[in-house]
Amino acid sequence: RAAHDTYLVTRGWSDSLALAHLVRIGPDSLVVQRQLLRLGDRYWLCLDDARGLADSLVSVWNLGPGIAVDSVAGGATYRLRASDSSAWWYALAGEVDVSVRRGSIQPFAGWIAIDLIPTVTTALRLASPPNRPAVAVLWTPAARADTARETVPRIAVRRWTDARHWRLMLVRGNDTSVVVRQGNRLEWRLDGLTRSLSLSAVDTAAVRTQRAQLLASQQAACSNYREFTSLSGERRRLSALVGLLLLLQEAVLAVIWRAARFLYAPARWGGVVLWVVMVFVVSWWLA
Repeated sequence: RAAHDTYLVTRGWSDSLALAHLVRIGPDSLVVQRQLLRLGDRYWLCLDDARGLADSLVSVWNLGPGIAVDSVAGGATYRLRASDSSAWWYALAGEVDVSVRRGSIQPFAGWIAIDLIPTVTTALRLASPPNRPAVAVLWTPAARADTARETVPRIAVRRWTDARHWRLMLVRGNDTSVVVRQGNRLEWRLDGLTRSLSLSAVDTAAVRTQRAQLLASQQAACSNYREFTSLSGERRRLSALVGLLLLLQEAVLAVIWRAARFLYAPARWGGVVLWVVMVFVVSWWLA
């Protein structure tokens, strides 16, 4: 597994807007950034951006088991519904190549682990064009129970300078909204109103220092303990040996009872003492 570090670099929230900006550094010179936005009560937006890629940016969304996936609007938008729910959700991507994978090995997608057991599931695989290393995904609930009569929402990236400077457009029927980020300021323009949010930076240097201290403490604690070694096999073999010795002892005592009965009592007590000593020795060895 390639080594990498993930940090929260920017955040902000209000009643109508929220944003969390995370950065993953590594392996090597790769830098991947993800921004999660909440727009009101109906829209969840995820923006992925990367630097240092040799190919296009690929984002894979593995869905939970039992979720039905239907393609609409030419394949750029999908409807999703859980088997135990009547509510539909839309998942739509802007200007990227979208494909549905299920239990795919190459490319790897459509796998999750349930109780540490690999389980096949459905996944949405999104690949950005080589000249635009950014992926935008919008999640929103369907407004109607009958989704066949509903206007399918659309998303488009109008400007992308970098992860801190961009402009997106969301269209749903006659409603058009614009989401703009300029550095540490986020704006959502809808119905002639502008909702704004000031973002605050997170001190990632302090986070790195605290993380290094925690890792050093963990390594120091681990060095004081021996690595766990399973002794189940040794215990099974010793149990079988104990059973054989017990049968052998009873056979020897039976011979002594018939040949020299006056030695039977000392031999029986000697056997008891031998078993007690053996229990202490074996317990010490297995400790």
